[in-house]
Amino acid sequence: MTALTEGGRVGPGKPKVGWMCSRHSFRRELFFARQRTLPTVVTLATLLPMGRLLLQSIMQDSRHADRLYSRPEAFNHKYDFIIVGAGSAGCVLAARLSEIAGWRVLLLEAGGTPPPESYVPGLVGLGYFRGNNNWRYITQPQKYGLKNYHNRQAAIPHARVVGGGSTTNGMVYVRGNRRDYDHWAALGNPGWDYHNVLHYFKVSEDYRGHTDNYTDRFHSRGGPLGVTPEPKTGKLARGFLQAGNELGFRVVDPNAADQIGFAMPEYNVCDGIRCSTAWAYLRPAATRPNLHILHSAHVLKILFNKYKKATGVMYKYRGQVRRSHSHLLTFMS
Repeated sequence: MTALTEGGRVGPGKPKVGWMCSRHSFRRELFFARQRTLPTVVTLATLLPMGRLLLQSIMQDSRHADRLYSRPEAFNHKYDFIIVGAGSAGCVLAARLSEIAGWRVLLLEAGGTPPPESYVPGLVGLGYFRGNNNWRYITQPQKYGLKNYHNRQAAIPHARVVGGGSTTNGMVYVRGNRRDYDHWAALGNPGWDYHNVLHYFKVSEDYRGHTDNYTDRFHSRGGPLGVTPEPKTGKLARGFLQAGNELGFRVVDPNAADQIGFAMPEYNVCDGIRCSTAWAYLRPAATRPNLHILHSAHVLKILFNKYKKATGVMYKYRGQVRRSHSHLLTFMS
């Protein structure tokens, strides 16, 4: 639900310490917070691999991920476009550019292929474990905040995997406010006004929910990116919406005309599976002969010519430092 956190959580996997708790319970929370490092290591080293084996046995798409995103046999070192990062944007760029058969496209990603658990929306919390398909970033120790966190530091699960954040995030689909797009256009960026970008939102969308005469023009069906409204309205959600109604607010579609109101979320989920950009865009394009995908390849340097134009990249792959050059453009996604 918009503006509401269920389950009493203040962050991914972090239990909330109540304001009215006793001194004893507060100390107990701190004790368990300090012990989280060991359970996380145990989970990543034992339970997670076992769960992945089970999921791989029943999920055909997960078994095929390594093959789809593996290094091509006809790999070369000169391309028209090089895209650094197969994240949410990089996957879309690679798929769209490779639609032109005469353009050779190289997509590089430091992380690996989407793990089996990433396809299951109910297992989204596993993506928040530090080191599980992310860069292991943590915040600096906080002087005033994060008092129930180990060393007063919080994990920042910045994705390192094919699909990027769309493979590990909470899947909530929000386009943003129309006034921001209109403001960007007013600053001198033609084509970024809401009326223009709405066309591309609709082209990319496969909306799985109900629309009416008021919201129908903001949605479309048949695009690559599945969008599914929250299928259930539990007691807490109904109370949340009722509270908004009592305050004089309407229940709105968060991706339609108005965002002032109370709303149930919409998710990038299709047929019960996470619909990341790796799933929606890169997977259908992966077999194109002009698109080469290289995961577990860490880019070390962007190469420039004497005119300060990016002409290629230097990257490390399977223990060897390699170079690839672009004829037209090098993208940092």
